[in-house]
Amino acid sequence: MQVRRGCRAWIYSRAGGHTAVELGSRDPEAIGKTLNGFTKTEQQLAELIQQGQQSGEFAAGLHPEQIAESLHNSLVGLRVMARTPPRKESCGASLKQQ
Repeated sequence: MQVRRGCRAWIYSRAGGHTAVELGSRDPEAIGKTLNGFTKTEQQLAELIQQGQQSGEFAAGLHPEQIAESLHNSLVGLRVMARTPPRKESCGASLKQQ
């Protein structure tokens, strides 16, 4: 698989997008690059969380890697949801329950 510089699919895959969803395990090179992008994103998030712990913005008892993975999963999910048609019955339902 050739990945062109600036290709939307590659840019999006770095943040957990179409490449992972559409190609899955069918293209080993694409999935390798996607997983590498996932890892880099989660490492960067974990570093930010650690910095926040040092500055007192985040509780010291948190596990930065676990929080980073959860946050990354949420961000990827939001990107997928943003590309799907809205469901009127579910809009805001989760917020109302809180």
